[in-house]
Amino acid sequence: MAPQTSKTARCLLIALLCLSALMMALACVSAYTVRVATDKLVYTQGESVEIYVQILDGWVPVQVDFVGRVIPPGSYPGVYFDECDFSYNGTWYVGFSFTIPSYYPDGTYEIEVTEQQEYGVGTKEFYVNVEPPPSSQVVTVGPPGIGADFTSIGEAVSSPDVNDGATILVIPYTYYEGMIVVEKNLTITGYGGKPVVVGCFYARNVRSFYLSNIEVRGFSLGFIAALSNCSLYNVEVDRCTTGVLILDSTVEMSNCVVSSCSGEGIAIYGLGDVDIRDCSLKDNGASQTPSPNLLVVGDANVSLENVSISSGVWGVLCRDSENLTLSLVRMENCSSAGLVAENSHVEVSSCWFELNNWGLLLYGSSQVELEGCNIKDNNYDGAVCYDTSTLSISNSLIEGNGFTGLTLYDESQLQLSDSTLRDNQLGLLALHSSIATLSGCTVELNVWGIMELNESTISISSSSISSNVNEGVVALGSSSLMISSCSLTNNGFRAILMSDSSTATIAGSTIELNGVGNDGSAVWLTDNSKALISRSTIRSNNWGVVLQGNSYVTLLYCTMTQNDKEGLILYDYSHADISRSELTQNSFGVIGYGLSSASVNTTVVSCNTYDGVHLEGSSSFTGLYLNVTGNSWGFIVKDSAYLNVSYSNIFENTWLGVYTCSSLTAYATHCWWGGSEGPNGAGGDGAGNDPSSTLITEPYETTPIYW
Repeated sequence: MAPQTSKTARCLLIALLCLSALMMALACVSAYTVRVATDKLVYTQGESVEIYVQILDGWVPVQVDFVGRVIPPGSYPGVYFDECDFSYNGTWYVGFSFTIPSYYPDGTYEIEVTEQQEYGVGTKEFYVNVEPPPSSQVVTVGPPGIGADFTSIGEAVSSPDVNDGATILVIPYTYYEGMIVVEKNLTITGYGGKPVVVGCFYARNVRSFYLSNIEVRGFSLGFIAALSNCSLYNVEVDRCTTGVLILDSTVEMSNCVVSSCSGEGIAIYGLGDVDIRDCSLKDNGASQTPSPNLLVVGDANVSLENVSISSGVWGVLCRDSENLTLSLVRMENCSSAGLVAENSHVEVSSCWFELNNWGLLLYGSSQVELEGCNIKDNNYDGAVCYDTSTLSISNSLIEGNGFTGLTLYDESQLQLSDSTLRDNQLGLLALHSSIATLSGCTVELNVWGIMELNESTISISSSSISSNVNEGVVALGSSSLMISSCSLTNNGFRAILMSDSSTATIAGSTIELNGVGNDGSAVWLTDNSKALISRSTIRSNNWGVVLQGNSYVTLLYCTMTQNDKEGLILYDYSHADISRSELTQNSFGVIGYGLSSASVNTTVVSCNTYDGVHLEGSSSFTGLYLNVTGNSWGFIVKDSAYLNVSYSNIFENTWLGVYTCSSLTAYATHCWWGGSEGPNGAGGDGAGNDPSSTLITEPYETTPIYW
């Protein structure tokens, strides 16, 4: 037994050693330390800062992620870098590169780096100094008597003693300047506060002009950039005729406010690149008609991000522009439209169009793409398209607009996906041969959901159309409608109303609970309209399908069930073709009036409260391979109606399988009546007629018919 005891002891010792090693390794996870550094300690404006992280000691994890920020002195915004994967090169993890804008101030900049894996490193700080370039010149402008180099900004700019590349520090004061023409590369910044300039800065043919911490007011133009490269930071332009005019230039604007200008707030013409971020444009264009807060004309690359545009006449107006991008822009309270596009291409993401008269107006073959936007509470329409323009909307909300959510004129086109049309007077209106495609959408709580007129075309797939006050979908004026894999429920009068020679194809859809209590229906066709309905369920509506005025419907593989009144009712020369369908548990299965007609084959008509098929007037019904069972009456035929049913099973109806009256002849031949001895033999369903009518039931089948 001794050798076995020795082996057990050795195993226990090895286990203890492994546990000890594991505990030491875990201790090392929280024991490693780092330091943060940059490639040098002193920088100048315009240089890039390279930020590094070094492992000093301890266990090195396989993956280290950091977040951090660069914090300038004063009120200038910090720059954040999120979840940077620093690449380990054997000594350093090389991280983030930050370029110091030329208009940022001198001083000490703090760099913070925080390790994300919670290994105990926490946040590390590092500091660098920013100084003017050795060759740069700094001059001051201030009010008289304080010892500044100049008392006028214009004087400093035009002075031959101020070199190209100089920085002009402007001490707070009100400066009456007029036009300040800048033809050198300069930095002009408010120093110790925000001075007020009554005048205009005009940058002409300069490579680099930076303007910051300045208020410009009360002049014909606040700022002009012509063939120049300019940056504006924390600039206010107020009560000018035109706030900012950009001509064939590259301009960056951030943290700026342009307000109360009688004309355009910002006007951009020609080529160039314009980037507007974290700015506000408000109350511009109120005194001239029409004048937008922002005007873009030409093919400059213009982008707006996190910009508020409010009041005034128009929010954004672009003409003949192909490169306008809006992100996180709020356009609201404009007396005309939030966005107007004329022959332009605009990309819009995560924006708001609210409380304007119109949200968007598109003219002249414009193309506008919206993603993740809100178009809400505009007085008239959410968006209107004219002149063959194209509007694409995805993942957006169009809600609470006074008239329509979306309107299409003049052969315009709409692509709407994964979006909601809610609580508008009319969710979507398409006119004048326009084309709309909806996919994955919700159309609800509008007075009317969707309406098309004048030979328009609408395709709807995988969408919900519900709880609209009147109709879910209306097609008028020879329009075309295609619906697939949709749910149309709880609409007040009709899920689908078609008139004036319109056509519809409906497939794979559920149409239920429409028109209940309002004498409405699931589908109502009138005035020469046509519909093909396949593989759909029409359930629990007031009426199922109603045909009037020479209309035509084809029902294929459909179920029409539990409708309060008729599953199908036909008037006035209308016609129905029904195949491989079920009409069950309705008040009546089919009713025909007037000169209407129905051709039905391989279909079940069962368990309807009253008649499976009821014919009056001069209506006609032709049936082949039917199961007519469980109704109160299988067929009732009266007046001058015509019935011809063959090779069908008519059985277990409560009263009679067929009853005819008035002066007519009806045929129910080659049918099985529930027994082997015909309609009135043992087990037969029964067939009868009044003396004035003729009912022919022979020959009959003695066994059930299968199909």
